[in-house]
Amino acid sequence: MRLFMTGRCRFPVLLGVLAALAGCAAPQVAKDFKPEANPKVGVVVFSVAHDVEGGDANKTIVYLDGGFTSGGAHFGSANGTAVVLRRPNDFSDVQGYLHVVEMAPGPHRFTHWQISNGSGLRIFPRGELPPLEFEVRAGEVIYVGAFHGHLLRGKNLFGIEITGGGHVGVVDAADRDLALLRQRYPQFEGRVRSSAFPLGPWSAEGVTPRLDPMPLVR
Repeated sequence: MRLFMTGRCRFPVLLGVLAALAGCAAPQVAKDFKPEANPKVGVVVFSVAHDVEGGDANKTIVYLDGGFTSGGAHFGSANGTAVVLRRPNDFSDVQGYLHVVEMAPGPHRFTHWQISNGSGLRIFPRGELPPLEFEVRAGEVIYVGAFHGHLLRGKNLFGIEITGGGHVGVVDAADRDLALLRQRYPQFEGRVRSSAFPLGPWSAEGVTPRLDPMPLVR
């Protein structure tokens, strides 16, 4: 699977494209999936979440394997507020989802992130990010970590609280994520290899979020 954009693309061009992509993501592994019956693929487990104050109107998105122009995929922390599309929140203290995805064996990488505030503003790094790389082995279940969108919120000129900035990092949520995995996929018990990404902000030196003008007032 491959999908996304490079950080060097410009915001006005990306806005329409990214909006169109908001509803697309790789499907989750079936609840009755058995690794021994699918020896030619692997299963990758990770979570994507953001601060609970953002609700399901906000969305943190991470991109896998280079972007939509390369045939990759993306994964989010919310899928919007439309009742017919809404997926219940997986967690109690943050807004987000546990993703359990079938992938082809071999090297893969998460390549980019963005945060949407639900009002047309998208926040993403201006430049290239260091990719977060991992190896999928056939017949194996691997946990690679928890992505979290840290939101910068305040009131706009109309007095409405919104997200006007933020960044994405990797946080320590393995206990939470793996407990939920065991609950949903008990057949994976004892079969998960943990190889979590390093904790901390996912950024490169000099990379900052690029924002569409939306002033906040204190």
